[in-house]
Amino acid sequence: MSNYILIIFFFLIFNLGLFFIFDKYYSYIHVYDKPDLKIKKHKKKIPVYGGMIFFINFFLFFFIDILFLKNFFIQFNYHSIFFMSAVVFIIGVIDDLKNLNPFIKTVLIILASFVVLIFNDNLILTSLKLDTFNKINLNHFSFIFTTLCIFLFINAYNMHDGVNLNIGFYNLFLLFFLFYKSNYELIFMIFLICNFFFLIYNYKNLTFFGNNGSYFFSFFLSILLIFSFKKYASINEEDIILVLIFPIFEVLRLFVLRILKKKSPFIGDLNHFHHIIINRFGFRAGIIFCQVIIIFPYLTNFLFDLNLWLIILIFSIVYFSIFILIKSFKKIKF
Repeated sequence: MSNYILIIFFFLIFNLGLFFIFDKYYSYIHVYDKPDLKIKKHKKKIPVYGGMIFFINFFLFFFIDILFLKNFFIQFNYHSIFFMSAVVFIIGVIDDLKNLNPFIKTVLIILASFVVLIFNDNLILTSLKLDTFNKINLNHFSFIFTTLCIFLFINAYNMHDGVNLNIGFYNLFLLFFLFYKSNYELIFMIFLICNFFFLIYNYKNLTFFGNNGSYFFSFFLSILLIFSFKKYASINEEDIILVLIFPIFEVLRLFVLRILKKKSPFIGDLNHFHHIIINRFGFRAGIIFCQVIIIFPYLTNFLFDLNLWLIILIFSIVYFSIFILIKSFKKIKF
């Protein structure tokens, strides 16, 4: 316990100093999110060191754990986890600099997922058990299904990016969920500390998460979600679906809309839920409303312990009703 508290205190001081250093000396790195007057409507170029700091925390904790604690990463083929996470982070940095082709990004991220799963068969989902259904054995589809889950989560996670605080609050929700369900696993507390400082700096418009953060952290978070689901009896299939249902709905809705409009499903737009809500209600009320909708399915289950399919039905009615009601105001286009 003393080591646990000592490491938490160290990472608190470390992140406080790290954010200060990045804020003061970031001009030497020179990677920015620049306004384009189309999708990116902020008034000036904004540093994107939010994701970089998440990666530095990952990097530091990885070596502390491997060399001293020997607790978390030894449960994996940690070389593949480390190097593929680093590769995905670099892909994100390059994308921040040069806007990589969506197809190239997709191929590279899928390849990174392949490598991790090849060397970590304990992450492969072999079966599923959902309400009212018997256990579903995935058999030969296990590897492909797990890869698709990682890829879908990465795309769904990225749907939260685009306005300040939104992705930070979603990180907060997922990390608290995993921290509590894992009986207070240290790695989730480390990222909670990092995310706390990120929320402050992001609120002040001092930094964005960046593509480097969105790709790296969604990739690593997908690994953490699968690992936690398989390790902890306190986490089941329903839990995972309920904490991810909002971004899954978002990615499916946006992909369908973009395809119907004959646009690439991987090219961003301003039709995201948070864009529409904030345009209608303003930034603060819009952000609060978005977080309520995100946690609504899990909170409903926690309070009332309803059947999974009933919760999905209720959420789908609420989700699509919001668009119908907002569209009736005729103040925004989507």
